[in-house]
Amino acid sequence: MKTNKMVFIKKILIGLLLIIISILVGLLKPVIGAENSNPQYYIGLFANYNYNYHFADFKDLQGFITCCPKFENGSGSGFTFGGLFEMPINNQWYFGARLGYATIGADLINEEAIANVDLRELDPPFKPIKLDKAVVEYSLISDISIIAIDPYIAYNIYEGLDASAGFRVAYVMNSKIESMKEQLMSPDYLTFMDGSRLRNVYTNEEIPEPNKLQMFLQLGLNYNLPVGKNKFLSPEIRYFYPLTKINKEDWKASTLSIGASFKYPMYKSEDLEEETIIIRDTTTVKKFGINETTVVLERSTKTKQIVDGKENKIERTTIREEYLRTEPKTSIIKADFSVYGVTNDGRRQENPQVVIEEVETEEMFPLLPYVFFSEADSRLDKTSMKLLNPELVTNFKEDDLAWNTLQIYDNLLNIVAQRLKSRPKAELLITGCNSNENKELNNMALSETRAEAVKSYFVSVWGIDAKRIKVAKQNLPAKPSNPSSIDGVAENRRVELSSNDNEILKPLTLKEIIKSSNPPIVELIPNIVTEAGLKNYKFNISQSGKNLRLIDGGDDIKKQIWQIEQEPMPQLETAVDINLSAEDNYGQKADAEKEIKISQKTIKIKRERIEEDYKVDRYSLIVFDFDKAEVNEAHKRILNEIKKKIMPNSKVIISGFADRTGSSEYNKDLARRRSEEVQKVLQISAQNLTINPVGSDRLLYDNNIPEGRSYCRTVKIEIKTPIK
Repeated sequence: MKTNKMVFIKKILIGLLLIIISILVGLLKPVIGAENSNPQYYIGLFANYNYNYHFADFKDLQGFITCCPKFENGSGSGFTFGGLFEMPINNQWYFGARLGYATIGADLINEEAIANVDLRELDPPFKPIKLDKAVVEYSLISDISIIAIDPYIAYNIYEGLDASAGFRVAYVMNSKIESMKEQLMSPDYLTFMDGSRLRNVYTNEEIPEPNKLQMFLQLGLNYNLPVGKNKFLSPEIRYFYPLTKINKEDWKASTLSIGASFKYPMYKSEDLEEETIIIRDTTTVKKFGINETTVVLERSTKTKQIVDGKENKIERTTIREEYLRTEPKTSIIKADFSVYGVTNDGRRQENPQVVIEEVETEEMFPLLPYVFFSEADSRLDKTSMKLLNPELVTNFKEDDLAWNTLQIYDNLLNIVAQRLKSRPKAELLITGCNSNENKELNNMALSETRAEAVKSYFVSVWGIDAKRIKVAKQNLPAKPSNPSSIDGVAENRRVELSSNDNEILKPLTLKEIIKSSNPPIVELIPNIVTEAGLKNYKFNISQSGKNLRLIDGGDDIKKQIWQIEQEPMPQLETAVDINLSAEDNYGQKADAEKEIKISQKTIKIKRERIEEDYKVDRYSLIVFDFDKAEVNEAHKRILNEIKKKIMPNSKVIISGFADRTGSSEYNKDLARRRSEEVQKVLQISAQNLTINPVGSDRLLYDNNIPEGRSYCRTVKIEIKTPIK
């Protein structure tokens, strides 16, 4: 019953095709005198190349044997040709229809790596081979052709460029599987069990249960190239999106069609008189950056209409020309800015006076006696340690290191080595550890290799006697970080250093006269008004003709920051001049200038004036153990030395810190407990003491690295002592 219905539809479509072709042939007869009017409609031919893309998601076809896990999307080539009919609706819209023949087949190819498959050798005696991996290609080559009717509506976007949309109704003339097979691709020395590299081969078979009636949505673009009066050759591209399946499987065929059509005009049989009307409009604008007035034709549109005359109909052509007259315009630019001082606690003051003060400062930097390694790695050159050549060790001095905790940590091995050289009776214990997780689980050999790598650096580079260095190994460190967190696991992959001589791992103390500024930050807020757009603006900050800063703001008007404490700092008590220069996109410029008063309080000036001065000592305790607040013996030795620096009139701030592990509230409490434990040792009077439990609200160092997190588990002590 279904077959009879499809045959009936096929006969109807073929009959329609013959009727339309007959009509088109009849319409092609010339119409005398008609070319003086607008075409009533167009007829023509088209021919296109098809890029066919099939959307597929099925395992097999009914009646075909295959081992393919799934046939998926594929592509192929084809062609389309036929006739067309187009009828204008108005000056921009027209209706069209096409009748044609198209091939929409494609190749579905899939590969599979098969394992543990019984295969045989190619040569006698064809021994069976057990193969771990072989590659099989599954292919389905389809041959599908259709007769299609494509109605559409089109719109003229710009001059000859048209966009169209519609649908396609198609009858499937041919739906075959040209080829379907499974082929062993590699290795080339094997076959399937039957001795062949092919199996499940089919050729020229009908696709089972095909859907003879296919529906598509269509979208298109074409450009009409005149080849005579109202005759066009139109390059085109069309896309047909499928709405129906090829058969009952999840298998659809889309087509991208690229080619050209030829359109021939057909006219009404009547005499027309021609009339042309030209309308000109001019718009005047003023523009920056030009020197003379110009007039250009911006747009020209042509419309045609048929109107009744006294004797005959008139084909009236109306040409509308729009001209743009551009005259020069001078741009205006204005520049000003505001100046605010910002204190460390965020208070802002307009037009501040800056006080620059010298303070004698001593700071203690603790040594973190750990070297952290990557997972399952023992290479010392892959750690953050700074390694020297033997020729450079004589030039190393710990006093030359920058005031930077992590840079000092990077020189840990060099600091320890130099101290071992200066104290020949000191001995060092190097304990290698691992995280006891994943690749490092119970890997004592890795722990030992890590420790030996550190020892080798001391011996081979610094020339330390190997007898003074002992090596130990264990899994987790004696006081491990949290092994259930990623950060804790990374921190447990380490080597630990300890010595029988406290001087080897004692903190590093650096002394310096530090300049500070109050306020430390100056905000420069530009206020630039320009008609022509800002090209660039700059702040130039200078003192007595010496440049201190040049801030290039580009074309982004936003607040600029002057960090006064960054070198070069103002050196004199004369005012600092701040100049703002701005330029617009057409070269017009504007300037603004302000000054800031500077007061210098050097140590020399303060003592010459018998002003109150003070000395600042800063100390950081060597890191606390993970999640601990207890003060160990090493801490107590350091604290007892710090206690000697505290005078009765000293003001002391104890600030506690933590790493990012844990909540903010918990870390603040942990920091408070650490600070209180330190106070128990220092015993500072309440009126001279400030405890500041920061916790993890401000991370001192980069918490993405183990040493950064370790150094955050600390207490910082600042002692400010007046000097008479």
